[in-house]
Amino acid sequence: MHFHPDTRTDTFHLWPPKRYWATDFYSLNTNFGSAADLKALVAAAHNIGMYVMLDVVANHAGPTSSGYSGYTFASSSLYHPNNCTMSDSNQNSLEQCWIAGNLPDIDTENVSNVNILNDIVRTWVTTYGFDGIRIDTFKHVRKSFWPAYISAAGVFATAEVYSGDASYVGPYQQYAQSIINYPLYYPLLRGFGAKQTLTQLKTQIAANKAAFTNTALLTNFVNNHDNPRFLNTYNDLSLFKNALTFTLLAEGIPIVYYGDEQAYAGGADPGCREPLWTSGYNTNSEMYLFIQKVIMQARKKLGTDTYMSLWVNDKIFAFRRGKGLVVLSNYGLGSGTTQTVNLSGQFTEGTKLVDIFTGQSITVSSGSVTVTISNGMPLIFV
Repeated sequence: MHFHPDTRTDTFHLWPPKRYWATDFYSLNTNFGSAADLKALVAAAHNIGMYVMLDVVANHAGPTSSGYSGYTFASSSLYHPNNCTMSDSNQNSLEQCWIAGNLPDIDTENVSNVNILNDIVRTWVTTYGFDGIRIDTFKHVRKSFWPAYISAAGVFATAEVYSGDASYVGPYQQYAQSIINYPLYYPLLRGFGAKQTLTQLKTQIAANKAAFTNTALLTNFVNNHDNPRFLNTYNDLSLFKNALTFTLLAEGIPIVYYGDEQAYAGGADPGCREPLWTSGYNTNSEMYLFIQKVIMQARKKLGTDTYMSLWVNDKIFAFRRGKGLVVLSNYGLGSGTTQTVNLSGQFTEGTKLVDIFTGQSITVSSGSVTVTISNGMPLIFV
């Protein structure tokens, strides 16, 4: 329990009790413990000032080859027919067809089903005291279903809309206050991981501003349980630190995926869902201490006000957070540069700032600063 709080993260996100293929939506997976164990976990988190978020699924049930005995939705008539193929170009197919062809798609036009699904999420939140929910497969259910469901939960909700197209994802924020920021995830990987131009991040931030109603409520990430880890594809700890610093300090709500603090490098699902206990819960690892420092010495101290895309070129992305300056790059290990950064009037002349990692000191002169990037590492001046 005290492992992740020491990184100064403030919320646990728990996977669904029956993972992503439930049969009985009201019951626990006893492999993870009892109801009393789960209540104790939530209470212990609350006692040390942490929130607990539950992952929930309303779109589908688990696969079956022998009927629906024991299922909450216990008849084939309670599911959409398995007679179509899903296509990203056909919204109706996304909402009606079965994911992977074998996950029974719950009929969310059925009023009884809707009432049961609302009761399920309400019961989980009220029984165990969860503080938020992460909604899986959000785009696979009709949009008008979601407001009553989220209201039944009665807590903060962030929703997964698995698409990199901001013009498609953005309108979903009319139905959930927070959306997982897949539109930013892909240029983040290309820019910091593949060392493509970082100007694409500036372009995507502008596109998000146009598409979403409140970009401050988007949840940003560099790793999750559905994609190969950053270090699996791009084996460079410097690039990973830059990408992770972006998610931690850019506008939005940051997500640190378990194992980031141990530099896990698992591949595609299930490779990216490694057990954490094999790390020994190391609180002295390089990435653990890095995340702790960024959160404690920058995120917690600088507040939430940001000025993104302050100064950007192919290799460097600089932005303001509070009264601090964040300078990120995609040079990678073994490379660096000295660069003059124009501050666009965001800092007062004569302001002195110090990097939290190296102690490098800079002073604003003629509206700019000169910074030195060494070994491709991120700079956070406070």
